[in-house]
Amino acid sequence: MPDKLLKMFLRQQASMIEDDTSVFLQTIKDKARKPKSILLPKRKVAVVMGCMLFVLGLGGVGYATNAFPFFKIPINEEQRQAQKEIELQLAEQQNMIDEDIVESLPVNMKGFKQIDMVERRRTLDHDPLTSIYGAILGAQEVGSFKPSVYLHEDHKRGYVFVKHSDGSNHVYFLELDQEGRWVITDIRSGKGKVIKPIQ
Repeated sequence: MPDKLLKMFLRQQASMIEDDTSVFLQTIKDKARKPKSILLPKRKVAVVMGCMLFVLGLGGVGYATNAFPFFKIPINEEQRQAQKEIELQLAEQQNMIDEDIVESLPVNMKGFKQIDMVERRRTLDHDPLTSIYGAILGAQEVGSFKPSVYLHEDHKRGYVFVKHSDGSNHVYFLELDQEGRWVITDIRSGKGKVIKPIQ
């Protein structure tokens, strides 16, 4: 008698497990038939893309059209020489871009000094300037050149220079608020020279 009771109990459990599995599989099939959209709002996509570009830019890989051909440490003299030449070309190009921006959108550069954002990120644990820089990167167009950041000697004002591939120039005016956050106070735009990316 206990054997019959045990077999009946096991059959009921097996039946319940089978029913639970069927319900689970049916639920999965129903979900598969009605896929949910995973599209994000444009603003979130821009922020995510901007952060990704910012991380890549700070990692030394390059930014947009200023791509760096070596993704590793040079291992021989030929690679070291090529790296130096490319770094020199990129620096010259950045100076040319910044000069074009200052000419097309007159800004007062007295007391302002260019900041290396890669070095700044390495040396400072939490820097509000990297947050605003990342937000500006998020608003970039594909093919834009790497922005330049200038801070005033009082460390309360700054500029971010942006050049797009069509030659348009943009200056973001920054100020440090009372809570220690950088805010964009003005954006000026104008037509500048079209500069070809380094090949």
